[in-house]
Formats: sequence, C-alpha cells, structure tokens
Amino acid sequence: MCEAFEGMIDKAENDYAVCVVAFCCDNDGGSQRGRKDLVLKRPWLFGPPCCAHQASSSTAFGVTDDNIYLSSSS
Repeated sequence: MCEAFEGMIDKAENDYAVCVVAFCCDNDGGSQRGRKDLVLKRPWLFGPPCCAHQASSSTAFGVTDDNIYLSSSS
C-alpha cells in the first residue's frame, strides 16, 4: 500500500504543482500499515489515522509556491 500511496502523492504533486503535506486513509490493516510506512519514508508528511468523520470528502487542502488554500464544496 505504501508504494500505491507514494504514487498517488507523486502524481498529485506533478499534475497539480502542489506539495502534499498530509495523507489520510482508511484505518484498516493494509491501509494503516501503508500510511505508517509512508510517514516513515516521508517524515515531512502529516499522517493522521482515519479522519473520514472529521472532514467532508469534498474538502481539499493544498500548497503551491505562492498560496496555501483550503477549498470545500459544502
């Protein structure tokens, strides 16, 4: 799972010119281990456990060279 998560982050950073600073996923066995391994490999990432109930799935946070933004469609 860690490799899949790294691919997702790399794609987002390349396609949208952002710097991913946090990664959250389900807290089941494979995802939990993948997230923990991801944070060990990329210690600059904030990797909280499952936060599905903390934020809307349509909320996005991003950082570009010039801006930090939070957007939500709710």
